[in-house]
Amino acid sequence: MVVLSPRKAICGASEKNVTRVSIGWLTRLLGAFGIPDENPLSIAPYVKKALRRSLAILFYPEGKLNWRSQTPGPFFEGIFLFAMLNNVPVLPLTEVLHERPIRRIFPWWPPRTTFVLGTPIYPDDFKHSGLPRRRQIHSMSEHVRSVIIDTIEKEGGCKTLPERRDPN
Repeated sequence: MVVLSPRKAICGASEKNVTRVSIGWLTRLLGAFGIPDENPLSIAPYVKKALRRSLAILFYPEGKLNWRSQTPGPFFEGIFLFAMLNNVPVLPLTEVLHERPIRRIFPWWPPRTTFVLGTPIYPDDFKHSGLPRRRQIHSMSEHVRSVIIDTIEKEGGCKTLPERRDPN
């Protein structure tokens, strides 16, 4: 959310992380809202209201993230359904991780991180008469995923970081 500053943003997170007794209060304070596992599309009214208030809404379209992975998994397409229904663009925000020489000595040292905010991708570009909405949403999802993968490649994202994680 800091990357989009000064624009106000909220972030979708697993409901478990938002309702946790130990840290849920902080997660909510930082602007996260819970996405239920049972019926994730039930957040549609909340999303619509937030968009009317001109808030940026951040989603991790993969759902669960792999630690330090530079290979995005398959995307959940409900996020792109929200973009289509509300006719709002998707801004691909890519986190690119770079290796640091100091990690040869201290492997626990975090990689250098660069955030790249891509150009807006509009739902209208994927709306075609005669094509079912599900196919339109899938096309948009695949396009956004390819933009993120291309950005990681172009910016030189390190692909070996998740392999070096100490399992303990």
